Amino acid sequence: MKNKNLNILFILFFLICFKSVNSENKSSIVIKINNKIITNIDVQNEKKYLIAINQNLKSLDKDEMYNIAKNSLIRERIKKNELEKHYNLNINSKYMDSLIKDFYMRLKFQSKEDFDVYLSNNNIGLNEIKSKLNIETIWNELIFNKYKDKVEIDEEKIKNKINTLVSKEEKESYLISEIIFSANTKEEILINHKKILKSIDAIGFSDTANIYSEAETSKFGGEIGWIDTSQFSEKIFKKLKSLKTGEITDLINVPGGFLILKIVDKKLTKIKIDKKNEFNQLITYEKNRQLNEFSAIYFQKIKKNSIINE
Repeated sequence: MKNKNLNILFILFFLICFKSVNSENKSSIVIKINNKIITNIDVQNEKKYLIAINQNLKSLDKDEMYNIAKNSLIRERIKKNELEKHYNLNINSKYMDSLIKDFYMRLKFQSKEDFDVYLSNNNIGLNEIKSKLNIETIWNELIFNKYKDKVEIDEEKIKNKINTLVSKEEKESYLISEIIFSANTKEEILINHKKILKSIDAIGFSDTANIYSEAETSKFGGEIGWIDTSQFSEKIFKKLKSLKTGEITDLINVPGGFLILKIVDKKLTKIKIDKKNEFNQLITYEKNRQLNEFSAIYFQKIKKNSIINE
């Protein structure tokens, strides 16, 4: 009799586990964006992709990781829906090899072969990566075509920056990470800012960027990379220059949202300025900075006009 009861308990336990696993594999609608669906399978695949490009995400709990993946997909689908109104989204192989190389180099892989093996071990297809890079590339093209005539460059200001650099023997660069979020009311700004600061204290800046940042850099823990101090706008540099390594800025109001920056590291480099080259670099950086602001503004606009049903 005792063995019979144990067998019944075992069967019940097996059925519960089977039902749980089966429900995860069964497709169900999680969210609709302009009547286009995102399923639980899509979210699971996005989780797998995000963890593959940032192993630190493994340390997050299940609910946090689910929300990160869902929000990442929402951003991607909103962009994709908008792009489909203006472009054919077929992948352009002409630029893809270069995009793939930039992508795997950022992830510290030295060759495409190593990257292919890594993707295979994580059950991720290269075409999935290509599709995501393609959307971002065409989105940038849309923003450029839409706003290129609104970019304003003060060339005299840039020349003065270069003249100041020429007088120095070294230039300073900061390794920067970012968190960007949006809010519609003062109360919402304060609540979100407080929540983010509390999270930074608890789990660090990188993991907090993974969870709360709306920027594309959130996939990489908010890391932007090394930036010369001459490339910062006056507004941003004023916030950064008094900070020590490891410190974060106050909240910075930027087009399309609110920004928190962290100085991860600093370095001084011996310099010999090529004025023409430096001028071109600063022009390019300033154009990209302004286009990124236009991108954030435009995204928030189309997100607000999107019909999102959870």
